[in-house]
Amino acid sequence: MRISTRVYTLSNKITIFLKFIPIKTYLLLVLVFALVIRLWGVWHGLPYIYSVDEPALVHSVLGLRFDLNPHHFDWPHFHFYLSYLVFGIFYKARIAWQVWGWKPAMEAMAPILWNDGAVFYLLLRLLSLFMGALTVIPVYLASKEILISPKKALLAALVFALIPFHVENSKYALIDVPATFWCAWSLWFALKTARRPSLLNYILAGLFGGLAMSTKYNGLLIILVLVLVHLSRLPFVETFISLIKRKWRNIDIGGLLKDWWKLVLAGVTALAAFFAGTPYALLDWKEFSRSDTSIGAFWQLTRSGNRLELAVFGRLADALFNKILSGYGFIPLIISLVGLFFVFRRGNKLQRVTGLFFVFFTLYVGSSVFAPIQIFMPLFLVLPSLFILGLFPITDFIKKEFFENNKAWRVAYPLLVITAVTPLVAASLKVDYLYTFLDTRNIAKNFIDYAIPKGKVIGVEGEYQPFYEGTHPVIGVQAWRYDPLSQKKIEYVVVSGDMDLRGIRENSKFGGILENLYPIYSYQNFGDRLGPNLFIYKLNYPLNNQWWLNESKLPKLSVDYLTADNHEWRESILPADLTYTVAVTGTWDFSGKTSEIMKTRSDYSYPVSKVGGHLHGLDLAVADLLYPFKQDCSDFTVCTNSEAVKSLTESGIDVVNLPVDPSFAETKTDLTAAKIQYSDGQNISYSDVKNNHLAFVSINPASPDFTQATISASIKTAKDNKADVIFVNFNWLKSQSPSKELAHLAIDSGATVVTGESSSVNGVEFYNEHFISYGGGQFVSSATSPVDLQGRVGPGVTYELYFFGNRLVDIDFGLNYSGTYDIYSGSSCQVFGEENKNVRLKVLQQISIESAAYIK
Repeated sequence: MRISTRVYTLSNKITIFLKFIPIKTYLLLVLVFALVIRLWGVWHGLPYIYSVDEPALVHSVLGLRFDLNPHHFDWPHFHFYLSYLVFGIFYKARIAWQVWGWKPAMEAMAPILWNDGAVFYLLLRLLSLFMGALTVIPVYLASKEILISPKKALLAALVFALIPFHVENSKYALIDVPATFWCAWSLWFALKTARRPSLLNYILAGLFGGLAMSTKYNGLLIILVLVLVHLSRLPFVETFISLIKRKWRNIDIGGLLKDWWKLVLAGVTALAAFFAGTPYALLDWKEFSRSDTSIGAFWQLTRSGNRLELAVFGRLADALFNKILSGYGFIPLIISLVGLFFVFRRGNKLQRVTGLFFVFFTLYVGSSVFAPIQIFMPLFLVLPSLFILGLFPITDFIKKEFFENNKAWRVAYPLLVITAVTPLVAASLKVDYLYTFLDTRNIAKNFIDYAIPKGKVIGVEGEYQPFYEGTHPVIGVQAWRYDPLSQKKIEYVVVSGDMDLRGIRENSKFGGILENLYPIYSYQNFGDRLGPNLFIYKLNYPLNNQWWLNESKLPKLSVDYLTADNHEWRESILPADLTYTVAVTGTWDFSGKTSEIMKTRSDYSYPVSKVGGHLHGLDLAVADLLYPFKQDCSDFTVCTNSEAVKSLTESGIDVVNLPVDPSFAETKTDLTAAKIQYSDGQNISYSDVKNNHLAFVSINPASPDFTQATISASIKTAKDNKADVIFVNFNWLKSQSPSKELAHLAIDSGATVVTGESSSVNGVEFYNEHFISYGGGQFVSSATSPVDLQGRVGPGVTYELYFFGNRLVDIDFGLNYSGTYDIYSGSSCQVFGEENKNVRLKVLQQISIESAAYIK
């Protein structure tokens, strides 16, 4: 009892003492604390940069020296110009230091100030953290409007200062923290309009909202607060009641339209502020409005995806309980959600506005396909207030249930508040702890400089990516996947990532190369540092048991090699776990001159065993479809019954090339339902096979919209989506003949393989070591004869392409023969096997003859 009394007495004395300290002093202490925890570790990684986005910002700012138009609008430009101003001030200051003779002393204390590579990153990190720390001021002011209590608002400012993700993100030269800074000021002025709906508050809310949008596009959403506050002041409820009671005189039309012009003026101010910060959005509108590339601002909208599909519920759950939770903390999020519940149950208007903003923002941003955690940063401005609104009902419940003694409660109450805030303190201090020590990649860099002789070539795999400017030439891991290491002269290999030693040994992409490596260094990260696990190996020469290290074992692909039909080497040399096969078939023509028997029996299906069953043994199969699927095919010469999709599905077809034609709308629906991807002139299909990303581009030269630029633009889009292998298919059927010029253009633009749709088997070409097929004939048809009128062989060809990584290492082919519909078997197609060597030989001869036209 005495101890309890003493604790209470001490608590009472501290409370009395603290009452004499002004609230502004506490706010200053919170500001200093926010600054310190963000400043600590801001030097992380330097002079090397491991963030993907930091170089994009710094390089864009430095580029303003030559052209004030950054020429890319994936980010708006206001922070670019603000950063450029900081660079200019620093540059002038550094000149002054040199003039005053301070350079030697200052360079001795901080050599980074004269490191033109690293100092720009440090400057923008300092700008970010200062703006991040200063955000506590508008958060305090906004929270005071919401909570109607300076003390509670001060606690909310402290909670914001401790949000782990904001603390961590403030240590980077990025745009998210600065955008949140401007959002915070817009939030405060928007909330102020509830008490003082002055024109100045409206304009300032719009101004800072526009600056937020001009820093990062999603900053525009903060204007939603102003709209909600404005609507909360209008007499909607009273008007609704008057309408029900038919008291027309009581309807306040003036009240409903009150101050609408202020809201419009705020919107105009926001747009003006945006264009003032990003002036080239107007001056270079053509690039700004592009949606086909990341250069344009509208491209950001294309990454949102469909917000009306069932997958949205999963995205929203992921947004709330994965992304927001990981940046905020489990206990703080639960307390804030409790606050959200009480806001809608018994909160005042501003508190409900805060809750609605949280809900609307989460629903809109969280439903997007692309929604990384930093996009949710504006929510961290209102989460502290929701935290306070949830904390006090919880403490009131605890007091009511467990504390009858007021003296004991006065001791327990601050302890409960401290306990609630402790997870945030612990998480933020952990962030500072991690950023205190060297990144694992810096440790590896120091080891390389110390232990590996100068001039040795290093192969790099994974996340080890400092901008190495030392004496060791560095090349990517792709070089030692399928190029001769002996030619590249790689002598050391750095492996990094989440894998441990066992995972590296079991990973198929290394293909047994560890048999030739000697470990000299390893660092496994157990969460005590930033950076991945790292392993450094020395290569032992001569290298053994690696087929891709010896080019002499691989045949040189050519027309002569293909028509020689000799692939015996393949099974003994190609590693099955690292090689994948893509089958590109001829045209699938289910319609044509369909047999009367098929119409009579209303049976338009094709037995899979007689069509494409052999395709199941390949990793991926691609088909060219000639006519659309339709349920009603009375005129079967222009369409085919949707039953035919079963043949595609059960044959193992993964991707279908379609022409650009509105009549294929129903076909696309059927293919999507069958989980078969399709590509046409408007869509590119993507598939992943054994850690390789494949793209399929379909082009119709007969399309009215076709230009040669269409080819390069489509291939560039595939490259932007990180495609390792790009297939381009041309529909020659409606054009006069296959075009060598267009096929070469596709290869020159970056295509890996070019194929074409044709009614007969045409020649092939190897252009710049890339494969081109000018036509594979009709793989499935009810009309094709074994030999056409010109005496050419009728069967369709399936080219089987063997890849290792993005390298084509072998080409084989299969045959399909299309004949008359069989009344008994229902089959119009049969597969040629080993027993049909004569037909196979004729096709090879035909390919050789046809190919002569394409040889220079």
